[in-house]
Amino acid sequence: MYAHGRGSETTPSPFDKVRFGPLNFAAVATWLWSLNLIRISMGFLLLRLKDDRRWLWPLRVLVILQVAMLLVATAVHFCMCRPISAMWLPTADAQCISPDGMLKYVLVYDRKFLPYLTQDKT
Repeated sequence: MYAHGRGSETTPSPFDKVRFGPLNFAAVATWLWSLNLIRISMGFLLLRLKDDRRWLWPLRVLVILQVAMLLVATAVHFCMCRPISAMWLPTADAQCISPDGMLKYVLVYDRKFLPYLTQDKT
């Protein structure tokens, strides 16, 4: 994390990471579910408003796509590191997703981070 250009003065201390790591993990999981459930709800709302065949199939496909994205995002979030606590605690035998694998996931799921990931880091 680059902290919007502020660098190390905004980097949390190890104590803060241990204290707030589980809360951050739960907040991200809640954010994933709420964001996708809002999208799914909007899809169902539009399905109720328009029952024309031109709207029916594309909206169903979009709702199914959102459900699939929710399942994949939840699986990636919970499988990011084994054990899960390795995301905020230094763990010797932790197994985490490689940076390349995480980049592919971010490019597919959340493209708003693309400009930050493609910046020159020199």
